[in-house]
Amino acid sequence: LAQQGLNVLVPNAENYKALLLQPHGDIEVTSQGVRNRKQGLADKQYKKFIEMACETQADLVMTPEYSMPWGSLIDAIKAGNRPEEGKIWALGCESIKYSELVEIKDDISDIANVIFESLDIEDHRFLSPLVYLFNSATVDENSIKKPVLLVQFKTHPMGDPDHYEINGLQ
Repeated sequence: LAQQGLNVLVPNAENYKALLLQPHGDIEVTSQGVRNRKQGLADKQYKKFIEMACETQADLVMTPEYSMPWGSLIDAIKAGNRPEEGKIWALGCESIKYSELVEIKDDISDIANVIFESLDIEDHRFLSPLVYLFNSATVDENSIKKPVLLVQFKTHPMGDPDHYEINGLQ
């Protein structure tokens, strides 16, 4: 990512802006995964947060694990709300099934590149994804800039007495 010229990775004395969100609300934990209990409240918070990230041109934008609703993220990308060149967003998204992530990749393939590790489809399990969102040019002769969603999956479950992630995390 340093080769992309991300401001936060340049080793110099220049300041950069960071925007972090600690959302208000409760999470819902079921066998289907972890998400916001009140989707309307979450969508409202994240829509405003993304608007603020664009307005302030923050160099680094971050959200906690399991917090960003996928619908809010995809709506923002479709509306053209995404990081400027040299900026990166690290978004802890709500859990998702692998097959649902494949659908999102196909749905936005014309406007964004979605990259993630190939896994077996285990729809009885869920993923805990961190999405790095940034802009990058294609390597072909057209050199078209598109947003990239680089999805990193959590690989080590948290230790909880009910073994929730141990039993449910893919």
